[in-house]
Amino acid sequence: MSYEFTDTTQRAVDWLPSEAMSINGHYIESIIPGYRTLNVAGRELMSTDVTTEEVGRRNGTIYRSKKYPERVITVTYQLMAETNEEFRRYFEELNNVLNVEQAKLIFADDVDHYFIGTPSEAEDIEPGTNSVIGNFSIICADPFKYSVEEFIATPGSDGVFKIDYHGNFPSYPKVMADFYKSTSEDANAKCGYIAFFNERANILQFGKPELTDELLAEAKSIKVKQGSTITSERLITSACTNITDWTLNGGTVIDEDLYLKTGSLQANPFGTESDTALRPNSYGSGASIWHGPTASRSIPSDSQGVDSHTNWSFAFSLRFASTAQNQIGTFQAFVTDGIDYIAGVEVIKPSAGNTKGTIRAYVNGSGCVREWNNVDLSSYGAFGSRSKAHGITIEKSGSTFKFTVGNLTYSYNKATTQKASAISFYFGSYGSSDPVAELGIYSCKFASDSVTKTWTSGTVADIQTWLKESTVFGTNDVLIADCSNATVCVKSAYDMSNDDGAIRQDLGALGNDWERFYLSPGMNKIGTTYSDWMPSGYGPTFRIAYREVFL
Repeated sequence: MSYEFTDTTQRAVDWLPSEAMSINGHYIESIIPGYRTLNVAGRELMSTDVTTEEVGRRNGTIYRSKKYPERVITVTYQLMAETNEEFRRYFEELNNVLNVEQAKLIFADDVDHYFIGTPSEAEDIEPGTNSVIGNFSIICADPFKYSVEEFIATPGSDGVFKIDYHGNFPSYPKVMADFYKSTSEDANAKCGYIAFFNERANILQFGKPELTDELLAEAKSIKVKQGSTITSERLITSACTNITDWTLNGGTVIDEDLYLKTGSLQANPFGTESDTALRPNSYGSGASIWHGPTASRSIPSDSQGVDSHTNWSFAFSLRFASTAQNQIGTFQAFVTDGIDYIAGVEVIKPSAGNTKGTIRAYVNGSGCVREWNNVDLSSYGAFGSRSKAHGITIEKSGSTFKFTVGNLTYSYNKATTQKASAISFYFGSYGSSDPVAELGIYSCKFASDSVTKTWTSGTVADIQTWLKESTVFGTNDVLIADCSNATVCVKSAYDMSNDDGAIRQDLGALGNDWERFYLSPGMNKIGTTYSDWMPSGYGPTFRIAYREVFL
């Protein structure tokens, strides 16, 4: 077993009071010059709510259970100012600092741990003076504290996790599986299910556990139902490392009168980074008009030879980072029928003077159906540095279109007869203005969700083919399941964003032991398994992320 540490610990500086409090990464003393923490109460011993029951004439009671209530932390502070005006500004700023919900709280005398809390009550202060002592309370609905460091565990050579957990209260981890990583789709990477199980016989299963080679033993007596439907057949998996995979300037834009298709493409990293992105090499030229290159490609036929698709999902990882306020740029992504767009998104920074922009969702026949404004497009904003690149997903199911952009989601209903046959990206600059400094695509994938295969026999070969074509996971998939809230997400290996990807609750088995899948103080052993048909070297790799939890 090996560990990887993500150290985000914020060390207190010498001039801070020993119990100074940091809220979401900033000590109040560093924000308000006249503020000083005097003392903090409520971080010590926790009381418990004990449930008992009286039974007849029996002495005492029968113990039933106990639980920990919410924690209340009270901060006593001093605020001083030289003038009335300065005193008022300090209090305005203190109100602003405390106007947060579920904030991360770190104290200078315990910088390795944090609480999650929301400020609530505040004591009235003495009027008529510019030097006061007061207090405010913070309610921690979750009464426990957590290690700032997040630990990443990997299994040993025997495939078993051995985690020596040092917290004094159970911790609910994130369990993760990284599937075979490649610049193109690889049939050997297909996987039907994965599972984690602990020494208490609790299990978490994801995908379709029934997809196992054990079925092959019964293949001679099994008849696959005619008209069996295979869903989510992946047709494109691209790491965007080769421009020859793409057609230059033959793609789709919102309006060809307003967006000139010109310039060239490259597949190179940004700066000194290692991961390649498909991005503009030049934007060409165009006076008082948007101009830049498009990258497009046809969607391959599915296993039934169908080359136009009714229900589908299209996902990609975008970097759109304006490193200076004077930069102007646009990005468009569309699924098309080969002539016109079906649905797509646009990210646009239309003017200089700030780093804000707009995200728009489009559906053919309705135009822009949703707009998000004032999106931070700076180098540390929504689509900024490599660690902040976001996955964007567009899905069509029947007449429903669903757009997912980071944590933004929107659904729109529109009946259409259009069928998907191509995907397209546009990278634009305006006139002679400075273009967006960092604009590119790290990866993309397209899956058809409505492939139907009619079976006429149930031979061993047929069953094996059905098993592999009915798979759930494939090349470049990353599964992340959070045991603390029972969420299941999937993202691309080339999407390095801090978020966990698209929520896929449909992948979790109904009988998963979420509430009992935790790390206990001491040694914990966790095993894994996955579809047994996968060739050697193609199986998923597993990780477990956790924080230590303390009373």
